[in-house]
Amino acid sequence: MQKKPSASFLKPIVKLFNSFHMTIFIVFIIACLAAAVLFLTNMLNDASVGDNYTPTAGPGTIDQVTLDRINALHTSSDSLPAPITYPARSNPFTE
Repeated sequence: MQKKPSASFLKPIVKLFNSFHMTIFIVFIIACLAAAVLFLTNMLNDASVGDNYTPTAGPGTIDQVTLDRINALHTSSDSLPAPITYPARSNPFTE
C-alpha cells in the first residue's frame, strides 16, 4: 500500500494557525463587532423620515384656564418670596 502524498502547501497554513489561533480568533470577533456597529449605524441613518412626510397629529390646543396658570408663574427676574420658617423645628444647617 502506498502512502498518500500529504498536502505540503497546507503545512505552513496549519502551522501558522496553530501558532496564532487565539490572535486570529480575537481579531475575527473584533471585526464582527465592528461590522455590526457599522451596519446598525447605517440602518439607523437610512431610517430617517422622507421629505414628503406629513404628521397625522395636528397642533394641540390649550384652554384658557391652563394659559392663565402659565402666565401666573413667576419669571427668573422676579425676586423670590421669603422662606417660611416654623418655630417648632430648628434648622440643623444654621449656626
